[in-house]
Amino acid sequence: MGLFPGWPVDHVLFAMGACYSLLSLPGALGLFAGVPSAVMLAVAVFYSLYYLVPGFIRGASTMKNYLGKECRTEPFFNWKCYYCLCASESATPIVCAAMFYDAGWMCASVAILLATFLNLLGYVKYLIQMWYDHEYVATSIFAYLLSFMILAVCQRDPLYFILMSYPFMVLVRVPKYADMRGRKILFDEASILLHCTDHLIHGIITCSVGIYHFCGLPAILIAHAFVVPMGYFISDGTTRIQQRLANADAAESCKCK
Repeated sequence: MGLFPGWPVDHVLFAMGACYSLLSLPGALGLFAGVPSAVMLAVAVFYSLYYLVPGFIRGASTMKNYLGKECRTEPFFNWKCYYCLCASESATPIVCAAMFYDAGWMCASVAILLATFLNLLGYVKYLIQMWYDHEYVATSIFAYLLSFMILAVCQRDPLYFILMSYPFMVLVRVPKYADMRGRKILFDEASILLHCTDHLIHGIITCSVGIYHFCGLPAILIAHAFVVPMGYFISDGTTRIQQRLANADAAESCKCK
């Protein structure tokens, strides 16, 4: 099971959510107004419990297993790379917490705690990978998706989750993009910095949901007309570069043997 359920499950659920957000029931059907809300809530709970929560648990379990290995005397990558990895993926929790705060679901202190906690999940993950095992593990993305799902439920607007998720569905269409381990993204400085570019693109995508929150649907559609193609094209290039680096490293290892 990957990040998303895949065709046609996610597409059908996203279409249902979009219809719920954009279409209102006629007054004559007001008696049934609570039914779509109940359906959307059930879909959100199912999606979270079947895909998002297990995905995070799998990643967290892998990280726990990494801690069972011997700690290295020298890190797999330097502190500069660690800083870049952490800083480049810090925007998503901040914008999510800001929307919770602006919508009145959280006070300022709780919103700051949420953003800090979500960011610490990523910071700790890279710290473990720095000293124990640098094979890629996906954990933060599931936490981010879950936080946006909760925001969508609170706002009774599935578009908060859809507008955050569907650009990632476009990115995973890039050949080999989802093969993070095969790309060896944490194995050398060049690939780490290229992966930071991935993080920045992800941050642009998630921060653009803030455009929807503060400026409405037309504004986010205009933004995505630039953001989504740009993210795809840049990711396609960085993925091919990382593949070449991984292949060159593998060839060099074979020569050494």
